[in-house]
Amino acid sequence: MQPRICVFGGINIDFFATSELMPRPGQTVVGDSFFQTGGGKGANQAFATARLGAWTHMIGAVGDDVFGERLINDLKDVGVDSSGIVRVPDIHTGVAMILLDGDKQNYIIQIPGANAQAGLTDIEQSLDILATCQVLMLQREVSQEISLKLAREAKNHGITVVWDPAPAPSSIDDVLLELLRLADVVTPNETEAEALTGIPVVDFASAEAAAAQIMKLGAQSVVVTMGGQGGLLLESDAEEVFIFNPLQVNTVDTVAAGDAFAAGLAVALAEGQTLRESVVFGRVSGGLAVTAEGAMISMPDRDQVEQRLSESQD
Repeated sequence: MQPRICVFGGINIDFFATSELMPRPGQTVVGDSFFQTGGGKGANQAFATARLGAWTHMIGAVGDDVFGERLINDLKDVGVDSSGIVRVPDIHTGVAMILLDGDKQNYIIQIPGANAQAGLTDIEQSLDILATCQVLMLQREVSQEISLKLAREAKNHGITVVWDPAPAPSSIDDVLLELLRLADVVTPNETEAEALTGIPVVDFASAEAAAAQIMKLGAQSVVVTMGGQGGLLLESDAEEVFIFNPLQVNTVDTVAAGDAFAAGLAVALAEGQTLRESVVFGRVSGGLAVTAEGAMISMPDRDQVEQRLSESQD
């Protein structure tokens, strides 16, 4: 049976500029290239789960502009059910300005636009669809109160909740704490793990300490992704930490790698794989995403992930 996933999150049009050096304040540098593509953590994850073989329902909002129309069509093209996406008049679609330096590191400014309206209209249809899914994916680019409503609904139906605490929170409030308690898996990167705990994540020891602290806040399982170092999984019922190395690939850019990881993790969980098996699947999905430019368009498909998994078992 095809796995079913519901995603609530941001939908953006991304403008990419690449430059060997980033400008200092007041400085202008000549860049190398420019392109635009669909993005936003919610759209990236929905696009990726669909490409990985899951039936995917997307809840979100875009502006009533050419970018919104394009993004909805991009999601539909890979099979995403876009009936939960509303078009909001008199406001622009979410925008992300992304700079990539010579080390393939990204610097991002996001302007939420219509994302601020996501989920604020009637979502009864989406709640009915959610009840038929195995996994709910949440992030922090949209209303956390609506995220909490969806997470509560998911738990009422025994649906697995995967929560990506990005962008990193500036403070911890009651809504964030309840989301942590409702999440089956929390997937911060180093920056987000530090924001949640105050522990700088620089190696596996500090990542484990941060993950343990996040679990004390209420999370059941924590996956800390660490870019080129790999990452680790800490489970409440496991005797030891599960450490995974990065996929050995030629990195083009690191944008949306975390979204590809979360998507792979969610699809595998929806298929009934164990959490460790799902982390391995997510590791390959996230690793392959860095081999292509862009956000949504860099998401790997099922065949690519399966091929890489089979090679690692040879």
